[in-house]
Amino acid sequence: MIKFRVLIIEKNNEIKQFLKEKSITIVSCKDFESYFCDAKKQSVDTIIINICDYNTTDAFKYISQNADKSILVVNANSNLKYQLYECGAYDVMIAPIDKIELKYKILVAIKKSKYRPQKYILGDLVYEIETGTLKKGDKSIILPTLQNKIFALLLNGYYENRIIRKDEVFNSMIDESSRIQNHIARLRYSLSNVTSEQVIIETVYGKGYKLLVIDK
Repeated sequence: MIKFRVLIIEKNNEIKQFLKEKSITIVSCKDFESYFCDAKKQSVDTIIINICDYNTTDAFKYISQNADKSILVVNANSNLKYQLYECGAYDVMIAPIDKIELKYKILVAIKKSKYRPQKYILGDLVYEIETGTLKKGDKSIILPTLQNKIFALLLNGYYENRIIRKDEVFNSMIDESSRIQNHIARLRYSLSNVTSEQVIIETVYGKGYKLLVIDK
């Protein structure tokens, strides 16, 4: 299963360093114009904005543009609270924040996320994790259960910028008597059926596999 993904927008990394959970993958950026702050492209589940680091007009604009996401604003001035809600924030924490309360709020959001379908935009593909569906335009396929699990594992590696070792795949889902190469070959064939030109499974010889998403 793909980990819950949190986008943190802050300049001092205070929240990022505090928030370390095995169930969470953190995407972080320092400004609203960064490539990484594109919540849709990063397929994040919730957004945390440390608003004391930014111009409020810029923050209001960003929140309004991403109101379809669950946005938690922290370190807010109490005078801004209702304006932030009106812009689309789902929750606001007034400075100074209680870090234990912050962690609780995020973990509650994780539990809620399990009850809604998750979609990930990967180059020219849309991946629906609950059904194992890969879509490109009017073409779509449903991955068999095992292929879907492997693809989800590779996607975790992509978001964490790391190689998925062969033993990770064996230990998590495949009997050691199976040949991982065969399963990867079948997954590559499934990707070719939707004619993806931007999503590639790369073999890193002697180490494992890595998912590549090529931007065009």
